[in-house]
Amino acid sequence: MAKNSGLGAGIATIAIGAAIGFGVNEYMESNRYPILSEFYLVEKCAESSRDSLTLKQYGNKVEICACALENTQKEYKHKDISSKEKQNSFVKKFKEEADKCLDQPH
Repeated sequence: MAKNSGLGAGIATIAIGAAIGFGVNEYMESNRYPILSEFYLVEKCAESSRDSLTLKQYGNKVEICACALENTQKEYKHKDISSKEKQNSFVKKFKEEADKCLDQPH
């Protein structure tokens, strides 16, 4: 029985390592920003309206902002949004993507 539990532990270790490796690879390929940056960008986008929103309206706006960020990330790396030269074009692209996402069903 000790032999089987060692094998099980070895398989579990390999599976965990593969999952971590896949997760890192997935992260690297997807051009995701650090989670706090993503959170901040979506939050600021969703809160940009001066109007009072119902919870459902706010949730829809968060979805639109997340969609816009996801699409914008395909073109702009995280380091790009730190660059003064690229910030204006990033904001323009983000707004364009938000308009496109607005037209999609939620």
